[in-house]
Amino acid sequence: MPSPTNPDAKPLLFATQLFVERDGQELVGPRRFELLRQIAEGGSISAAAQAVGISYRSAWGAIDALNNLAGEPIVERSKGGVGGGGATLTAAGRTLLDTYAALQAKQQEFLDWVASGGNDMQHWLGMLSRLSMRMSARNQLAGVVERIDLVGPQASVQLRLANAQSLRALVSRLSLDHLGLDVGAPAIAVFKSSAASAVGPDALVPARANRLEGHLAETEHDAGRVEMTLALPGGLSVFCLQEAVDEAALPLPGTSLIAVFDPSVVLLAASH
Repeated sequence: MPSPTNPDAKPLLFATQLFVERDGQELVGPRRFELLRQIAEGGSISAAAQAVGISYRSAWGAIDALNNLAGEPIVERSKGGVGGGGATLTAAGRTLLDTYAALQAKQQEFLDWVASGGNDMQHWLGMLSRLSMRMSARNQLAGVVERIDLVGPQASVQLRLANAQSLRALVSRLSLDHLGLDVGAPAIAVFKSSAASAVGPDALVPARANRLEGHLAETEHDAGRVEMTLALPGGLSVFCLQEAVDEAALPLPGTSLIAVFDPSVVLLAASH
């Protein structure tokens, strides 16, 4: 597409990155797509992470995010073994991988068409522009609103997760109106790992607290604290960051635990 004011100018070349989102949260982008592709080819998390240029821990974090946001397992993992643990794509994961590859091809066809002068600049710029929301909070769980209770200026929103467990978020009525949430609407619960505690099944838990039942998948020590990854039914995960305790006092992998967190620490994200 030469410049109309300078016919000798070199034609513009167009490049963009494709992100597949769910309710405003990135499900698959270029890096996660490449991670999935490497896992599909080699079945090794450490090798896939090295090929993509991220750490082993970041690779697992991406996998956990994929499984949580997709609402069903995309990657099945097996800890330990040669190479630091393996993984395979589920049928849903392979479908997602194939779909993303097909979308990439169609996207490139569109960019090539634009570069050849196929449309007005303002038109295609409007089509390509999109905001992508990113959050640093470790816990991002997709679900469907199943109940809303209005209490004065606040609203208690109950979200049903893909694994049939539920959690509640306490938000202002103004926020509820802004999000446009109603029963049956998809939404994502977001909360920091430092806001959640991992306790045993017999622990005393406040009546208003959220409880997500699972088992300990792994622990990670960082700067005097320990992050516990709890595997929930249905391939979901939740992260709890706590002050480090004596190594001998930590529960063993596979131990039944409950992630406990207050509804007031949960943020909600919704599609419009």
